[in-house]
Amino acid sequence: MTHAVDDRLRSMYESYYGDSKLDQKRRITAEMTIDHVTALTGGASLGKVVDVGAGQGSFVELLSNSGLTHQITALEISVTGIDAISERNLKGVEVLKFDGYTMPVADKEFDLAVSIHVLEHVEHERAFLKEIKRIARRAIIEVPLELTVNMKRKIPICRAHGHINLYTATTFRNLLETSGLVVTQLQLHDTTLAYEKHMSPRFGMLKHLVRHASFTLLPAAAQMRFTYLATALCDCG
Repeated sequence: MTHAVDDRLRSMYESYYGDSKLDQKRRITAEMTIDHVTALTGGASLGKVVDVGAGQGSFVELLSNSGLTHQITALEISVTGIDAISERNLKGVEVLKFDGYTMPVADKEFDLAVSIHVLEHVEHERAFLKEIKRIARRAIIEVPLELTVNMKRKIPICRAHGHINLYTATTFRNLLETSGLVVTQLQLHDTTLAYEKHMSPRFGMLKHLVRHASFTLLPAAAQMRFTYLATALCDCG
C-alpha cells in the first residue's frame, strides 16, 4: 500500500520555511537536539547519516560542523526547505527530495537515520517508521510530548504548525516498538533557557525555572502539565 501526504499539509510545508523568527527558533531547537544526540551516543562517530525530514537544515548544519559525521544525506518534502539547505553550501551533505514516505535510497544504506520533530506531522506514522527501519541500521527519533492535561487548549496551536499526532513517553515508545524498532535508550529532556527566552522574552526565565524544577522534583506530574521532549535511540535490525 502506498501513502501520500494530504494536499493541505503538503501546501502548508511548501511555505513552511523562510520566516526569520521561526528559523531562529529552529536553530535553537537544533542546538538542543545536537546535545540530545550526543547524550544518546556518547559522542562516538555516527558514520553515514540520513536526516529524514531535514526542514531548512539547521540541524544538518550543526551536525555537519560537529565532527560526529562527514557524510550526511538530507531528505526533505518541501522545495523551500531543500532550497534553504542547498544555500548553506555544506560540505559532505547531499540533499534529496522525497514524497514524505518513500525514501529514494537503498536498504541499510545508512549507519544512522535521524528524524527530529517530524513524526508529529506524519499521517501514517508506522509506514514512515518502517521505511526508516529499511534504510538504516540505527535511528534516533525525537518528538515533543504534547499529550498533557492542557490538550484541548493546545490542539489548535499544534494543528496550526502541522502537529497532527500528540504523544506521551509511553505512547511514543509503543509506536516505535510496534513499528519494528527496538528502543535501546529513551531519554526525556526539558527545553533550554535559550529556547524559553526566545519564546517568551519577558517570562522565559521564570517559565524555565518552573518547568525545570517540576521535571526534577516530580517528573511524572510535570509531564502531565508541561511539554517536554523525548529522544529515542533505536536498533533497526
